[in-house]
Amino acid sequence: MPSAHRLLEPPALLVLLVAGVAPVGGAVQQGGVVSGSVTTVHEREGVPGARVTLEGVAVAAQTDVDGRFRLSDAPAGSRELRVELVGCVPLATEVDVRATAPVTLTILVDGPALRRDARLRQRADQEGERTFTVERLERSEMERDPARSIADLIRGAFPGVRVVQGSGAPGAGLSIQLRGPSSINAEQAPLLVVDGIITGGGLDDLDPNDVERIEVLKGAAGGALYGARGQAGVIEITSRSAAAAEPRCILRLAPEP
Repeated sequence: MPSAHRLLEPPALLVLLVAGVAPVGGAVQQGGVVSGSVTTVHEREGVPGARVTLEGVAVAAQTDVDGRFRLSDAPAGSRELRVELVGCVPLATEVDVRATAPVTLTILVDGPALRRDARLRQRADQEGERTFTVERLERSEMERDPARSIADLIRGAFPGVRVVQGSGAPGAGLSIQLRGPSSINAEQAPLLVVDGIITGGGLDDLDPNDVERIEVLKGAAGGALYGARGQAGVIEITSRSAAAAEPRCILRLAPEP
């Protein structure tokens, strides 16, 4: 009969695990780290929501609210890093992943909308004006909450925008106001710009299914781009056909310091 002492002896495998020794195979191979940030080209502000992947391996990440990303345990070797952001031409670049030396990258986002925002900020700095406001509604957001009209889209997406239905009289359309009236009789209708063209038409003529993007410029932003005509605010509408023809934003590597 075995002794009580022998019955309490731990199995050999358990001893190896407690001691931190792998029972078979030898040392564990460590992966490399690829990290960095995706930022705007002008202001170097972090861009969230960009997807970063290493092609051919199951390693992926998404940039956080500050535009940062980190790929851990990436297999060593020469890999293709791919960065994708909605509305941008994807970036593909080769990275040399090593377990001993982390790879750090800065990806710059450049596009028409970003360049325009940079001009607005420059104007704000020159004039000491800090009330520049640009709000956007993208096609992807419209599809999540379909609307019957452009007015419905604007009413539901942009806080502080007043949309008043017409009286029903012939020729009476919608009334939209982005800023409070300066006088009782003053005309405070915002400037309506469709595909870059200032129009005197109403929103009733536009099909929400044909719209790719709506931007509302409040405060001094409208005046900065359109002068006195934009002082009451601006509604910019980009159709899907115009969006398909406009230059897309570009992702590129920042030069090494």
